[in-house]
Amino acid sequence: MSAINCRSQYARSYVANGATIGANATIVCGHVIGAFVFIGAGAVVTKNVPAYVLVVGNPARQIGWMREYGH
Repeated sequence: MSAINCRSQYARSYVANGATIGANATIVCGHVIGAFVFIGAGAVVTKNVPAYVLVVGNPARQIGWMREYGH
């Protein structure tokens, strides 16, 4: 156990309505995930993701667009 408590320095992340985050995906603290975003399994999100985007990979990159209905 560390003697230094840094919890007060964590930046807040925001996940908008309708966003889907795949299994084992990692979102770095302090980033915004837009509405109806789809993050693929195992992706590492290192920057803000705009709405209606499909991202995969490490680091996460946009490979397509999403709709509210999942198409």
